[in-house]
Amino acid sequence: MTFIEIMFDFSCVFSFILRNIWYNERQRICANVCRKESSVMVILGIDPGTATTGFGIIRVVGNSFKTVDYGVITTPPGIPMEQRLVMIYEQMNKIIDTWKPDQVAIEELYFNQNVTTGITVGQARGVLLLSCAQKGLPVFEYTPLQV
Repeated sequence: MTFIEIMFDFSCVFSFILRNIWYNERQRICANVCRKESSVMVILGIDPGTATTGFGIIRVVGNSFKTVDYGVITTPPGIPMEQRLVMIYEQMNKIIDTWKPDQVAIEELYFNQNVTTGITVGQARGVLLLSCAQKGLPVFEYTPLQV
């Protein structure tokens, strides 16, 4: 994946987060998740992958949205899968500990013809969901078509 493709994916993820989580579900989110006095919400968006996992952090204050951080978690192709999954898990924990998001949006698994790729992406997605669950974060899952 090229840098431009990654940045395009991030812009789609951010647009999706703003449209689907904040605007369409604002009442439920504010009632159940965002009970902070300052009404500031930090949202982590994740595009799972084994070689490259994309992430983006936005901060929402009232009707104002600000990109806080974005990047990729990469793993080298020559190491065993279990070591790659540990790397993804540990790096996601660092991101969560650093930014302390209020909730997470993650892309659901989708594969068309290459089942092997779907399985490995599913494994990466599993460790990402585990990381979020262990931190007690609400996770909202969306299909690629919704993003």
